[in-house]
Amino acid sequence: MEYNTHTYITILHSDCELLGLGEGHRTNNDNTICVLEFDNINIIPWPIYNKMIQSYTHQEILALVDGVDWIGEILI
Repeated sequence: MEYNTHTYITILHSDCELLGLGEGHRTNNDNTICVLEFDNINIIPWPIYNKMIQSYTHQEILALVDGVDWIGEILI
């Protein structure tokens, strides 16, 4: 599998809603954490970066969402 060089971050779903980031993000089973994708970690807007829980590479996020705590399709 070929991996991209994007940066993926996790953010609380409530923060995602508060920041008006819209729908369609990958969320965990209990709908409390969202995954957001960015072309580069240097372009993450400060309000989002300030709420970030963790950042991941493409390979790392695929491993994370492959777990039993996650549902749906990742937007890659």
